[in-house]
Amino acid sequence: MKGRRLSFDQSAKLIAMASEACHVLSMVNVTAANSNQEAQMYATDFVKAFKAAGCTTDLLLPIPGLRPDVIGVHIGVTDITNVPPAAIELSKMLSVIGIKFMISPMEPGFIHSPVALVIGAK
Repeated sequence: MKGRRLSFDQSAKLIAMASEACHVLSMVNVTAANSNQEAQMYATDFVKAFKAAGCTTDLLLPIPGLRPDVIGVHIGVTDITNVPPAAIELSKMLSVIGIKFMISPMEPGFIHSPVALVIGAK
């Protein structure tokens, strides 16, 4: 099974868009399952692109980690009824580069941030 990766074009577009939106994103937390190397590599592609754009970002592998039943790419938010501007910006970027995603509520205490890019299993 081939692992997901950002293509050169996707990375270039993401860097260009993120460089214009870093002020809205403030901190871009990216996470993937602790036990899923494929998801972690894909998450690392996003972290590299956000860093290249000048955004503050990090790959977080929280304990307890991401549940193994989380599939695909999610923009995790703490309050699904009040989606933060950073989540909206991330959704625009992912849409432009052709990444399918869902905006999903994060479990309380999962990550201490109102928004996170969550890379689930393939």
